[in-house]
Amino acid sequence: MNTNLAGVTSLPMKLANFAIYPLIQSAARGAEPTLMAATIEAPTPGGYFGPSGFMELRGDPTEAKPAPYAEDPVAGRAR
Repeated sequence: MNTNLAGVTSLPMKLANFAIYPLIQSAARGAEPTLMAATIEAPTPGGYFGPSGFMELRGDPTEAKPAPYAEDPVAGRAR
């Protein structure tokens, strides 16, 4: 998300933030998937919400598909 989190940081981090700036969205837009998950009438159990656009980095909120390891019970028990 495009926030002030990278405001006080190193020069390489500022350059990295500048480079990815076109891919990120505002904090308000970044909060939309959380609001959608909290207010949708019947969310899928174990599901999550995120941006629907390019690489799920920006866009309108939608229900997203978890990564395969997120649904792996063996990985869930690993310490």
